[in-house]
Amino acid sequence: MVPTADATLLARCLQEIESRLGWGPAEAWSTGDFENLSEEMLQATGVSLSATTLKRVWGRVQYASQPQESTLNTLAQFAGYEHWRDFRLTHTRAELPPEPAPILTEKSVTTPPRRRGLLWGSVALLAVVVLGLLAWRRPEPAEPALEEAPITAAYDPAGVTFEAETVTLGLPNTVIFRYDYHGLPVQKAQLQQSWDESRRLDLDPTGHVITATYQLPGYYRAKLVADGQILREHDVYLTSNGWLATWGERDDIRYFLPEELAKKGALAVRPEAVPEPPEGSLRPMEFHYVDRWEGLSSAHFTLEASLRNTFRSGYSPCQYVAVMVLCTDGAFVVPLAQPGCVGDLSLMLNNQYVSGKTADLSALGVATDAWQRFRLEVADAQARIFLNDVPAATVDSIASAGQVVGLRFQFAVAGELDDVRLTDSEGLIRFEEHF
Repeated sequence: MVPTADATLLARCLQEIESRLGWGPAEAWSTGDFENLSEEMLQATGVSLSATTLKRVWGRVQYASQPQESTLNTLAQFAGYEHWRDFRLTHTRAELPPEPAPILTEKSVTTPPRRRGLLWGSVALLAVVVLGLLAWRRPEPAEPALEEAPITAAYDPAGVTFEAETVTLGLPNTVIFRYDYHGLPVQKAQLQQSWDESRRLDLDPTGHVITATYQLPGYYRAKLVADGQILREHDVYLTSNGWLATWGERDDIRYFLPEELAKKGALAVRPEAVPEPPEGSLRPMEFHYVDRWEGLSSAHFTLEASLRNTFRSGYSPCQYVAVMVLCTDGAFVVPLAQPGCVGDLSLMLNNQYVSGKTADLSALGVATDAWQRFRLEVADAQARIFLNDVPAATVDSIASAGQVVGLRFQFAVAGELDDVRLTDSEGLIRFEEHF
């Protein structure tokens, strides 16, 4: 949910939408105008906000609660931003100390010779997609609602207990959480499954057990929340048990069986096993490797990999690819796309976020349907990205994200991966895979 302090930013976002529409001030809009806006937002973002929700956001209907983050994301996207965080950072940057801009090299990427790999058949799309899959964004709920503003209370967490245990190995995996507030007068209790505030489950304040099912491997920091206050946190670490391939998003995930994978020259999914994308979306294919690399610091590591997107369709001209390094206290996300799509990319290097809408990320625009040799070097609070041994971006002031715990490679619909290598600060190879 948006804090009260963001009310000014919300008003600014609404003003930008009004200017974009050119319909005059919203005070004069009719119910039909809000219905038309709802339809335009659906066409532009793929997310439906009802006319009633829009009237509440614009203050035309009295409502004491604040918009959900999913609603804010949709508004920001319609205004031309990646999501609400992108909008907030863009408009608050002037109030913050200047951040170092990424040093982007002049684009002179050379494509290496075609690597060995499986030939992929085409996968037909069922419908026209309004927006391409952003390299690492998850879709928002179809009809975001407005919920009550959180109650804030200062509780002493000293006597609170919060524990977690998994019920099995592998995925999906149910985690049993045990909690006890020990007499605190909690009115609204919640379990937050990870950093994502939208993944909260309501608890019985007088109860002691809640379970949650996790679909993907990774490092999750679950939180016990009482009346808006985080009382305790507990790490949930779910390994992939080797390479795991998935397709889809959030609660609609398909796990590929070992016999559906091909590992002759590259890690890939056999074409006949790749589902057809549902109407209105391009589902991501992801290759996960999450394991315990003891002592591998995110402050100093190098990741190398060869990869390409293998899905060819007029509905997916951007052929997005994303490389993710999962850590205990953050993550690194580097997206790639066809050159004409770099304006939709968002580069996240733990605490540093760079939007293709406000920075030149053209060096990350390459022929993603051809093999690309990717390298990410992090050392001395600096991240350097190379494509085919050519510098693509340099970003300074990178904070440590804790320990490196996993890798994730994402492709719009389908892709191939090979020659993965992860080295530490001493140059020692901590992980290597050639398919």
